[in-house]
Amino acid sequence: MNDGTSKLRRITIDPVPPEQLPFLRRMTTAFDSVAEVMTVRAGEIPDRAHVLFYNEKVTYRQTNERANRVASHDLHQRWRHENREPLKAD
Repeated sequence: MNDGTSKLRRITIDPVPPEQLPFLRRMTTAFDSVAEVMTVRAGEIPDRAHVLFYNEKVTYRQTNERANRVASHDLHQRWRHENREPLKAD
């Protein structure tokens, strides 16, 4: 009997020792939001993966670019709703 669980794979993520996370040692600023942390990390270590899922990785750069696209889309939608016209580029 196959209940669908045969396709599931268990993964284990080992914790990373703090000495392998240099940004923790030099962090002197308290961040106000996750967005601020991501923006700073994207500037410091853009190509480092911060999400690993099976064989896929997502870098800080990819996350930052995606967040910027979402924010831009939201801004344009709000402008269009409030002004009843598209937002024009300069």
